[in-house]
Amino acid sequence: RGLGLQLGLTTNGTRLDPAFCAHLAEHYAQVTVSVDGLADWHAQVRGAPGLWARLAASVQRLAALRAERGAGPRLRANVVLMRGNLADFPTLCERLAEWGVDEVTFNSLGGQERPGEFYERQRLAPEDIQALGRRLPALRAHLRERGLTLVGGAQYLERLEAQARGQAWPVL
Repeated sequence: RGLGLQLGLTTNGTRLDPAFCAHLAEHYAQVTVSVDGLADWHAQVRGAPGLWARLAASVQRLAALRAERGAGPRLRANVVLMRGNLADFPTLCERLAEWGVDEVTFNSLGGQERPGEFYERQRLAPEDIQALGRRLPALRAHLRERGLTLVGGAQYLERLEAQARGQAWPVL
């Protein structure tokens, strides 16, 4: 911090106990939690029953600490979209806003995270990305009213659609 650097952390939430949350609230500029969907889906994908409730409590604790201190980390959630959670994405974003999350980022399931049968069953098709793109403007506007930013614009959706088609996307 003396050099002007800021700390950020990405976590699945398993170690976010009250003491660590207090440390994060004091010393970190950003905390990102990985959320795979609503409670049942999150537990199924993570193989961790009860993790959703612990994650919710921890993020709410961080938001409360930030409010008490008048300063603290930006709270972000990253969601990996797949067939099993795509329909619930708007509801998930609502829950995350209730937790006190500031921003939501999203990706589509990639084959390297879960190769094989799971990937083939859960990977998004180009039509899924197109449907998401049609729903995003209204969802963004609604979430903005709740104080939550949904990150990722038109070019990002183009990249996700290219991925769904199996097409390479250049990194410039």
